[in-house]
Amino acid sequence: MAEQRNWDQICATAEKLRASDEKKWTWGNIAAEFGVTEGNLYYHVSKRREENGTPNKSVGTSKNPQDTKPSPQPQNVEKTESEPQELKSIAAEHIEKTETIDVFWKGRLNGILDEKDAMQKELKEVLKLYEDLKKANELFAKEHIAETKLRLETENALKLSQDQLQSRDEDYNTLLNEFNAITEKNHELEHDLRKMHINVRAAEETAAKEREHRLELQGRSQALGTALKSVL
Repeated sequence: MAEQRNWDQICATAEKLRASDEKKWTWGNIAAEFGVTEGNLYYHVSKRREENGTPNKSVGTSKNPQDTKPSPQPQNVEKTESEPQELKSIAAEHIEKTETIDVFWKGRLNGILDEKDAMQKELKEVLKLYEDLKKANELFAKEHIAETKLRLETENALKLSQDQLQSRDEDYNTLLNEFNAITEKNHELEHDLRKMHINVRAAEETAAKEREHRLELQGRSQALGTALKSVL
């Protein structure tokens, strides 16, 4: 199909070129311009004219009298009669080549269609995997949000516990300092109390000695008074 469309375009362009300047654009020049053989060009232009119902002018014959070739001599009659046979051979060869190309491209097209089906199947699998991955990501996101929320709550509770522990440590240190101050004061009081006991004992001992000395003096005074009385 692509080959036929290509020839339609070549034939249409060739006839336009011929109509514009038959002297410049001979069929040989046109065939060389499109990279085809002159015989193939003859065949397809004639075929196209027949399909379109256009009077089939002698392809390759110029409208310009200067391009008109002299009538063939009798010795060239055999060559002129052999040209249609050669054109038929070229046409058959081209048709066979076209059919071969069609078979090749049909096979290639079938291969492309098979590849397309395989790619569509793979695409469906990839889309399914993508949807599964999307769902997994959404679930992971929800779990991550829940985990983050739980982690924040745990961190807040931990911070609150740490603050409470720090406050208790401060209270404990305050009480400990007060206890140490009271203990130190108690030691000072005990030391003062021991000193007072020592002083009291010393005072009691001194008082006892003074009483004994006083009694002793009283006894001596009485004895002396008695002695004086007896002397007098």
